[in-house]
Amino acid sequence: ALNNTPGGGEFSLPELSLEPLQAPHTTAQFDLSLALVEADGGLIGSLEYASDLFERATIERMAGHLQVLLEAMVTDDQQAVAELPLLSCEQRRQVLESFNDTAAAYPADKLLHQLFEEQAAQQPDALAVVDDAGSLTYGELNARANRLAHYLIGLGIQPDDRVAICAQRSLEMVVGLLG
Repeated sequence: ALNNTPGGGEFSLPELSLEPLQAPHTTAQFDLSLALVEADGGLIGSLEYASDLFERATIERMAGHLQVLLEAMVTDDQQAVAELPLLSCEQRRQVLESFNDTAAAYPADKLLHQLFEEQAAQQPDALAVVDDAGSLTYGELNARANRLAHYLIGLGIQPDDRVAICAQRSLEMVVGLLG
């Protein structure tokens, strides 16, 4: 919200003057709001948030994103909005590199379906995959993938033959990838 009322909300009538009074409050009117007030040739802003929904650190991070955005706008006022950054260089590096550093050691002498079958044997009742239509345990997923594999073998598909899969992201797609 932007308050650009001339005089900052202060005005006077004969023998009466009014000025805004900041009253303390303990509840946020909205889950998250940014209020801006024009003052002294600039803007003063405040973020108000529902503390049962957001942690202080999250709001501080959001304020930092807003600062990066505003600094970029001031630096290059011809830059397309879609090109404006929200993350600092360090945050961008963290998101693109650190968060994506998910490499894990695994036996190089085994194929994916063999590793999956070992997991299915160890935890057959554990949840393996979930989508909007339902879920499958490791045991159920392994059984369905094996049924598909045997069906394909019955059609004459040989090891190393390529089989196209045309499926939306779903339980069936995962079955197809493992079968």
